[in-house]
Amino acid sequence: MVSVTDIAEQLRRAHESARAARSAALRAEALIDAGTEIFDGATR
Repeated sequence: MVSVTDIAEQLRRAHESARAARSAALRAEALIDAGTEIFDGATR
């Protein structure tokens, strides 16, 4: 049987993983935008 404490810890870890994934996605989006600007500037 899984305790409430174990479930709470699993949820905490899942939340932290989701937060890290969102942060990485936002950073990737910003880098893609920057790369697009550089590419557009270089190919005009």
